[in-house]
Amino acid sequence: MLVFIIPLRSAQSSKSWEKVSKLLERTLRSICHQTSTEYHVIILCHDRPILQDDYAQVEFVEVDFPAPNQASSIAERRIDKNRKLWTGIHHAAKNFKDAHLMIMDADDCIHKNLAAFVAQHPQANGWYFSQGYQYQEGSWLIRHRKRGFEQFCGSCNIVKAGILLDYIKEVQFSDITQSFLLHTQLPYRLAEQNIPLKSLPFPGAVYITDHSENTLNQAETIRREFIGNHPFKLMRFYVLRLCKPFISQILSAPIRDEFNLYRIEPSD
Repeated sequence: MLVFIIPLRSAQSSKSWEKVSKLLERTLRSICHQTSTEYHVIILCHDRPILQDDYAQVEFVEVDFPAPNQASSIAERRIDKNRKLWTGIHHAAKNFKDAHLMIMDADDCIHKNLAAFVAQHPQANGWYFSQGYQYQEGSWLIRHRKRGFEQFCGSCNIVKAGILLDYIKEVQFSDITQSFLLHTQLPYRLAEQNIPLKSLPFPGAVYITDHSENTLNQAETIRREFIGNHPFKLMRFYVLRLCKPFISQILSAPIRDEFNLYRIEPSD
């Protein structure tokens, strides 16, 4: 069994709650496109999203701690997300103790064979996604990241429920910070505890950017927070942006089908 844990931002912190809901629905349709029925979805939320369809294998867990708003800092939004993850991990480990858990962002898509692959390896510690796709919302191009995908995308680790619960056991809800459960560090921290994760042998997810409702990792956020006004870094940043069409490929029908990826129309 593969259990997806999805923290959803609050309506009051969203520019468009309708857009957030449509992005989540695409994520749910991607999950429900699985070739195996051995999966379950837990969505941690302050508010129920506006969805067109019903999803039998989707469970909503509504949280009651204070929600951030549009004026909240990135750090405050990260803490809110991590509180939801803490809640979701405990909930999943209690109800699906033998499952594998995948923390997933509410706007990404996953490969349709993911649940089937996990079902074939029930005793494995888990996997990290060393490769995947990066997609800018509305584009006709998509980039295949053949290495280091887990450093960019938050939807990149699958871990046995008991292992993940043990990993966070020393963290109390009141102690959660914005750096809690960093997806970039999880495989390395587990390896240090002699609990290695394997590299998933196929592209596991599509990391979706620049749709106006991202909390983190949009191009301008990266430029402001990590590059600043350093001339060399700034030049490299814009050169890579200009080269993007040449390191990408056409978003083909087979890729769309593998991840059930479709465009959220601008009019939405």
